[in-house]
Amino acid sequence: MAPIIKMTRIFNDSMTQWLNDSIFMTEHCCEMLQAAVDGEAIVHAPKPQMHGRILNEVDSDYAVRSPEDRPSVYPINFCPFCGRAISRTIWNAEKKK
Repeated sequence: MAPIIKMTRIFNDSMTQWLNDSIFMTEHCCEMLQAAVDGEAIVHAPKPQMHGRILNEVDSDYAVRSPEDRPSVYPINFCPFCGRAISRTIWNAEKKK
């Protein structure tokens, strides 16, 4: 096999593996939060796209959904399972430290 073709194959295999790892990586801080989002107990969406009445001013893409007939969402600062900061305000404050 020619060296250029071999290098191209190695590069393509590496890129394919990197893309697969990137696609299947979790975007949530822990598996329990992932399960809660999958089960729709916690909403994960940009705040303007959340459906229902927003009950506070927390700047977060995560919110606890109410089980009522009239939907309400309560944006949260921290993961209820592992305690990590998940709101933009808290995350940016910790990043500046």
